[in-house]
Amino acid sequence: MNSIFLNKKNRNIIFAVIGLSLLISSCDIANNSHTGTRHALVLNSPLVNRGNTPADHVIEISTPSYKDIQSLYESADTDIDHVLAAEHTPPAFLPKQVPGDFAEIKETEERKKTFLGFVLLPIQAVNATLLEERRHLIALQAKTKGTPPYPQDVQDKLDALAQSYGGEATFENLLMRIDEIPASLALAQAALESGWGTSRFAVQGNALFGEHTTSLEHGLQPAGLEPDHGVKVEAFDTVYDSVASYMLNLNTHAAYQDFRTMRAKMRKNNQPLNGRKLAQGLLSYSERQHAYIEELHLVIDHNKLTRLDQPLVIQNAKLKN
Repeated sequence: MNSIFLNKKNRNIIFAVIGLSLLISSCDIANNSHTGTRHALVLNSPLVNRGNTPADHVIEISTPSYKDIQSLYESADTDIDHVLAAEHTPPAFLPKQVPGDFAEIKETEERKKTFLGFVLLPIQAVNATLLEERRHLIALQAKTKGTPPYPQDVQDKLDALAQSYGGEATFENLLMRIDEIPASLALAQAALESGWGTSRFAVQGNALFGEHTTSLEHGLQPAGLEPDHGVKVEAFDTVYDSVASYMLNLNTHAAYQDFRTMRAKMRKNNQPLNGRKLAQGLLSYSERQHAYIEELHLVIDHNKLTRLDQPLVIQNAKLKN
């Protein structure tokens, strides 16, 4: 394993385009069976940029082989089985790329398990960023008592967030959009859209969710379509970017309003977010509609992924010598 970056200085992160600065700060997270100080895994906002940079206490690792994923878990004194069973928290590592050799794992269940252990890490990373941003918004709402008109600095922040997430610059609208995507749902979609990490788009472009683009620079040509067709599968510099783009898509696109409404209702009723139930709000994600939802349910159920839909707790990033 290589490309390890530790102890970067805290710094203001500038949201390109909207010009909103947020100070990255660490905060304690409750311990599980592991020991040591825990820190929130807060990365650059998934709003705009490619090539987001990990913040403090995060270890970014190059992962050209599936064996690197397995070694990564061992270095954190855990294993993929225990993490997928929700018995251990996921380690705070951030793989940089989709391994090119998932297809070489001959045993199907082993290949699926290794893929899930891999993609869970960037999923938890982006979700941590969204939850941190959500906490800031809730704190701001409590401070202002949520009643307009707001002080100008508060309104400016709401305007900036609305520019990125869409909709009105209100607490109600933004809290509906700035929220996590349950791990079970994100894992199931990544599995189906990337062929469990074996598709050409995943291997060549870190494309885990089959998002389309008209960009010549960031697109991969699908087989069977003429080069001038104009539809390409979006490629990403890192898997973090791929997950961030996917989550921003679900949190902003008009096609997924039902998904966001269902999630907001769960929040209002103090229910844990359930990816299996929320999958019903993604009929527009695939032309197969109900058949696609049923397939998501099968992946979630067979792999018992709803166990991972629990409050995010992140293990302190630490490698064995």
